[in-house]
Amino acid sequence: MLGLPKSTEMSKQLPKKAIYAKFQMNTAAKEKIDADISRITIVNEITPNKVNIPAGDEVKSFFVLLVTLKRKEFDEKTIATLSKLIPQNILFVLECGNESKLAIYHSKLMQTDWMPTTEQKVELKGLNLDKVWENLIRSLECGVWNEKLSLDENIALHEKQAKLEKEIAKLEKQARAEKQPKKKFELVQAEKKLKEKFKIIGGKRMSVDQYQRAVNGLDKEIANLEKKKAAKDKDIASLQNKIISIQKSVNKNTSQSSLNSKIKQAASCESEIAKKSKDSADLGKKIAERRKKRSDAYLKLQKEQQNEQKKQDRASKRLQASYENRIDELQQQLAKSVVTFSTE
Repeated sequence: MLGLPKSTEMSKQLPKKAIYAKFQMNTAAKEKIDADISRITIVNEITPNKVNIPAGDEVKSFFVLLVTLKRKEFDEKTIATLSKLIPQNILFVLECGNESKLAIYHSKLMQTDWMPTTEQKVELKGLNLDKVWENLIRSLECGVWNEKLSLDENIALHEKQAKLEKEIAKLEKQARAEKQPKKKFELVQAEKKLKEKFKIIGGKRMSVDQYQRAVNGLDKEIANLEKKKAAKDKDIASLQNKIISIQKSVNKNTSQSSLNSKIKQAASCESEIAKKSKDSADLGKKIAERRKKRSDAYLKLQKEQQNEQKKQDRASKRLQASYENRIDELQQQLAKSVVTFSTE
């Protein structure tokens, strides 16, 4: 799993009842876990002797836990609780059906988007397990990293930046919609102050490449969801045709027993249609959400591309001006040399 070395693989189930008993969990806490989680299995153990990477000062080893979920709309607090209960560094693979997301709890739950489990990959990058673990967290936590700050300081900074970015976006939207000049001016000034604050705390926007990767990732996710929805819709159409066929097969010569059988078949098809229609509607909702995210990401990409182009244009102008100044200096020096030569 995850493309990790075979030497790290294992398969040890952690019974939920054993977790409940060990940590003396109350009924409410048990019910929350039961509502979201079907099964918990340790699938990898990362240790120095298994991956040939030295232990760190803090991280001596860590585990990969495959958590089989009952639903994608799980309560994040359930995974956070599980992480707090088990006194180990844990990389979670949260799986539902054929898709999964990676997650780590480190002061907060950090997670990736859903993708096919077969495509999930993890790289163990670092000179020791401290750095490997930090790099795993970095891969899950979005934002620009300040190398002068610690892991926890970077995460806290990202939270402040995310909060400010939401406030800035809200003010930008209000300013665009505001018709009264005075109120519009006040909103723009408030927005500028927040942007200055954002810069002061070290806020940086993602690069063009980062935005492009985000857009590409969303495009891939949307295509995957649309493919699934198309398959559901195809199944629904097939079931509807089956019902029509059953209805057409009934005539005055149909026996009662055969009629009862056909009624059951039609009812079963209708039940399947209802289920698949709900799945299709859920997928449609997710597609709409991803398209909105994609639209926002693309706008940011375009804005960053424009900013980069402006920077390049300014740099080109400075370089051109520098060349022209240098040519002027050389021409002046040449003119002086000619004058000096002629006077001699």
